[in-house]
Parts: sequence; C-alpha cells; structure tokens
Amino acid sequence: MLQNLGDCYRLLGDHRRARECLERGLGESRERALPYFVTHLLASLAAVDLAEGSVQDALAHAAAAQEAAANDDSPPAAARADLVAGMALQAAGDASAREVLRKAARRHAELGLEADRLECLSVLALALHDAGDLEEALRVVEEVLAGSRDSVVPGVVEPGRTLADAHQVLAAAGDARAAEVAGRAADFLRDRAARIADEELRARYLAAPVSVRLAAVASSVVP
Repeated sequence: MLQNLGDCYRLLGDHRRARECLERGLGESRERALPYFVTHLLASLAAVDLAEGSVQDALAHAAAAQEAAANDDSPPAAARADLVAGMALQAAGDASAREVLRKAARRHAELGLEADRLECLSVLALALHDAGDLEEALRVVEEVLAGSRDSVVPGVVEPGRTLADAHQVLAAAGDARAAEVAGRAADFLRDRAARIADEELRARYLAAPVSVRLAAVASSVVP
C-alpha cells in the first residue's frame, strides 16, 4: 500500500511525499522481516533518487535492493531490483549497466513481464548509445519497437521512458522511425495529462523528469 502510494507521488512529481511513504513502508517491512517488500521499497526509493538527480543515492538504494532480493526467493523482486540498479548505473555512466540490464531483461522475459522487459531494453539501448555502440543500440531498439506494438505500457518504473529512450537512439542514428515514436510519445503524454483533473497535480506530472523528456520528444512532431 505504502509502496504504491509512494510510487504514485513520485510519478506526480511530489518527491517529498513519495519518500515519506516509502521510508515508512521500508521501516515497517524491515521490522516484520519481509524481504520481498523491502526489495520493492528500496527499488522505489532508488527511482525517487533518480527523479531528483541524486545518482549516488540511487546506486546505494539499488544495491541494497539487490542485496535484499538475494535474501528472498522472489524472482519478480530480484528482477525489479536489477532493473532499477541498471537504471542507476546507466545514469552514472557505469559500463556494468549493460550486463545488469541484459540480466534484468532475461529475468523479466522468464516471468512474462513484457512491459518491464521492454523498459530494461530501452535503458540498455541508451547505455549502448552512451558507450558509442550505436549499431547495437539500434538492434536493441528494434526489439523494443517490435514488442511495444502490442499495446504494452511503455515503461513501468518510469511510464513513457521506453518511448523517450527509443527516440533518442533513433534520432541519433538519423532513423526516420524517430518521427513515428515522437508521435506516440506526444499521444502518450497528452493522454496521461488529460486523466489528471487537478490542475496542480497535472502541472507537477508535466514537470516530472520523464514527462519533460517526453515533451521534448513530442515537440519534434511536425503538425
């Protein structure tokens, strides 16, 4: 409950409330020796850190999530910990992100969690792009695009991220499909924002890091 609430606050850009919920839930889960929830709460805290630009804190929380997952027999929790760890490592420019994200993608594939798998791959594509391996990044984006045609949510930890990552790689390669992805990003952002009736909450959502990336991508759409 507290994890879900914390994640909602994060996606709406209210990082203070997100952190309060997640830290409270983490304390309670540790007291009750519930490693599954400890893993997920630490992973969510890492996502808050990333949203705030606190990469070192994200690395610490993600590593703690992986450690907690190692003490529990829950493949979904371990897969989520690896995904967030890969995100943090990519943000830090750490080359080890690539192997962590590949492992996370395999784990999510085995669990049948397609949206999570595609998010692993989109971050992997960005890590490859950052490393200068544009050819391999494009190959991974091909897989992301193929999977995202089946009405799969474009991102779970950061909804919409798979579109922003794919567009960044395609645009860097001068691939014409970047325009199609930009159109999808514009539609996704517009639809999500329209669902938020409260003006203040909508403004916070649009100011969140992933929303800002999506807006930048959408601005490239030719009317």
